[in-house]
Amino acid sequence: MDGIAERMPNFTELIGITLDRESPYRLLSGVAHGHHWAIQQIGFRAIDREDQHGQPIKALEKHLPPSFVLYVANIAVTSFAKVIWYLWCLYGWKLTEAETLLDTTYDRLRYKPELRFWH
Repeated sequence: MDGIAERMPNFTELIGITLDRESPYRLLSGVAHGHHWAIQQIGFRAIDREDQHGQPIKALEKHLPPSFVLYVANIAVTSFAKVIWYLWCLYGWKLTEAETLLDTTYDRLRYKPELRFWH
C-alpha cells in the first residue's frame, strides 16, 4: 500500500495498534470524560443495605480497589515505555541503551520478566 486514499485511524485505533491498550484506553477515557458507566465500574462497589422501611436493597458505595491503582500504574508505565522504545527505534539509537534503561526501571518496580515487551 502506498497510503493514497487510505483512512487515517482515529486516536482510539492508534492506541490499539501502537500500544495494544485500546480497552484500557476506552475505560480510562470514559472516566476522564465523566461517563457514568466507567465511573461506576471504577469508583464504586455494590453493598447490601436496608432502606428507610427496613427492606433490603443494593446500594453503591465509593470504593477504589488497590488492585485497580496498580493496574492503572502498570498501564501508564508500560505505555510510556513503549513510546520511548518506538522513539529509540525511529531515531536509530542503540537499542541496548534503551534495554538497559527499561530493564533498570522495571527491576526497580519489581515487574516480572514477562512484562518486558522488548525482550
